[in-house]
This record gives sequence, structure tokens and C-alpha cells, in this order.
Amino acid sequence: MNVYILGGLKRLEKEYKKIGRKHGCKTRVLNTHCTNCNKCLKDSDAVIFMVDNASHKMVQSAKQTCKKNNIPMIFTDKASVNSLDNVISCMSSRKNNPAACSI
Repeated sequence: MNVYILGGLKRLEKEYKKIGRKHGCKTRVLNTHCTNCNKCLKDSDAVIFMVDNASHKMVQSAKQTCKKNNIPMIFTDKASVNSLDNVISCMSSRKNNPAACSI
């Protein structure tokens, strides 16, 4: 499963990826808005938004891309490692409906 994490803390990026590997997900972390991030999101299976640490412009742009391509969006208001672990474990248990894992 390809999962993109938007936002989060730069210093925890390695931990975020480690948690993804623990649950069998290939994770990529985007901390800042990039010009081709919408192109990257198109080949993902789910996008996790860490709302507290994501720019408004990046979130709005990514939401439009997800809606357009029917990509599940998961929102969490915390950038902690434990919060991400809970979200990804919920996603792996609900493969048919990962969007129900918003915390």
C-alpha cells in the first residue's frame, strides 16, 4: 500500500517511515508544498493529513487531487508518532474503507 503523509514534523520523518514499514506500507512524507506533489499523489492508495503541521495551500491542493482521483483521505490533528501508528494500523485493518480511520 502506498501512503503519503502530508505535514508532520521534519525531525520525525524517519519515524513516520519506520511506522509505515512496520505495517507493510510504503510511505512518503511531504512536509512542504512542492510543484509536482499532485502528480505524486495520483499513484497513492491513501493520503494522511497531519492538519496541525501542514500548510493550508498544500492541504487544499491535495484534497482536490484526492477527490478527483477517488483517493481515501485520512485526517489527524496530531503530528505524533503514536497518532500515526494508530491511523496506519486502523487503515491496515480496514482495507476496504481506510477513510473511516480519521482521528
